[in-house]
Amino acid sequence: MGDGLAFRLFEGAIAWDTEPVSVTADDALSAEPTDRSERGDAADWLEQLLGDGPIESKKVRRLASENGHTWTTVRRAKHDLGIEARKQGFGDGAAWYWHLPSNRRGSADSEGARDETVSAFDDDERLRVLDAENGVPERNRDR
Repeated sequence: MGDGLAFRLFEGAIAWDTEPVSVTADDALSAEPTDRSERGDAADWLEQLLGDGPIESKKVRRLASENGHTWTTVRRAKHDLGIEARKQGFGDGAAWYWHLPSNRRGSADSEGARDETVSAFDDDERLRVLDAENGVPERNRDR
């Protein structure tokens, strides 16, 4: 069997690789997905690292390298976990911090987080109708 051609989708177009591939499609599909296991390891590591609270992104990068994770894999795991990056501070003292998502299922922080005084329902148990212009309930428009 001859060599094949590899390609990628780039900006909505096919970009052919310059080197031929010598693996069959069946072999490629049956191969151990090492990238996914590395990503899973990085995701587990990130969850543990951020479990006690936000950490500056520069420190996450340094610690990732010290723990054998590539920055690309860590960024992919960040995306998989829905980790949020938020800027804290202003000017030269500003820094980006990584936070575990606040809406994680089963998170201890989410226990009791719902405000019991806020409801999408009116007093008659029907969904509240919002005024399209102001985004407030129609009955409260004049307040």
